[in-house]
Amino acid sequence: MHYILKYFNDLTEDQLTKLKNYADLLCEWNTLINLISRKDIKNIFLHHILHSISLLKFFTFKPNTSILDVGTGGGLPGIPLSILCPTNNFLLIDCVEKKTKVVQDIIKKINLNNVNVIHQNVKLYKGKHDYIIQRAVMSFKEFILFTKKNSHNETCFIAYKGGDITQEIKGYENKLEIFNIHDIIKEPYFKDKKIIVFKK
Repeated sequence: MHYILKYFNDLTEDQLTKLKNYADLLCEWNTLINLISRKDIKNIFLHHILHSISLLKFFTFKPNTSILDVGTGGGLPGIPLSILCPTNNFLLIDCVEKKTKVVQDIIKKINLNNVNVIHQNVKLYKGKHDYIIQRAVMSFKEFILFTKKNSHNETCFIAYKGGDITQEIKGYENKLEIFNIHDIIKEPYFKDKKIIVFKK
């Protein structure tokens, strides 16, 4: 929690409690279902929760808009973002049913009213959203290919990426905003972490 307070020192007690409870539940469930790497569980706040909400240091969702989190796994980045963005509506989608059941349980236990989750392959999902996000689930080109049907003229696509992204953004270079997370969050883990924003 130290890292959250270091970079997000204006959160309410309720938000901090929800983030803590989310981390506890995710750790608890992770002993039964592999949601995040078990060797990485001790870094849940730095590598997963802070990484998820780092987007908000560079980008602001318009109020009362809908956000689709593709391949949410254990609820990342959708749940941490939904805690910090209570006026937005989040839909979390994953093709692994046992993961969506875990996320449903977590949402209920921490009393999140702006989040829903569905078990479906995003290739078959037809709903449209204002923002579509993914955290290291697929290549950037695949992400756009599979989710462009879920967009409208104003939709914004957001991808969390690490390492060399040169090949996967080829052809999109002049259409993207790319943020280096380490510019603001000065922890070594974020040195090669980026956020890519694409507006049609």
